[in-house]
Amino acid sequence: MDSAQDVVFTGAKPSTLSPELLAALEAAMAKDPAFYTLGRSPVANIMTHLSERGFHVQTAKTDNGHVPAWMLQVAWDHLVEHGQLTNKHLLKEMKVMRSSAVCAVLARLPGVQVDPGPGITLRYQGSKAP
Repeated sequence: MDSAQDVVFTGAKPSTLSPELLAALEAAMAKDPAFYTLGRSPVANIMTHLSERGFHVQTAKTDNGHVPAWMLQVAWDHLVEHGQLTNKHLLKEMKVMRSSAVCAVLARLPGVQVDPGPGITLRYQGSKAP
């Protein structure tokens, strides 16, 4: 079997978030709407709007950047299915162009841990639902 990082996203892009993922995101946003990127120099992504169609973030560079639902959903599905996800894989193989924001958000969900060390690797050790 291929490793988790050999899997390339080829499926349909979902237009909405699953109800379970949306509920987990709503809880994380309610706790703190600032999601910090996971690199060496963390940058705040302030979640200003969240719906089943995705979310909007405000950063120092962007007033209202939209992150569509498909980017979060395919990243979450991959993380849950394979137990890990790297920012590099998300960007290069899955073509999620808002990979830093997506990783920052997913890192705050129940069961998700960020590996220490170089690069950005998320690990999932929870149940199949957030």
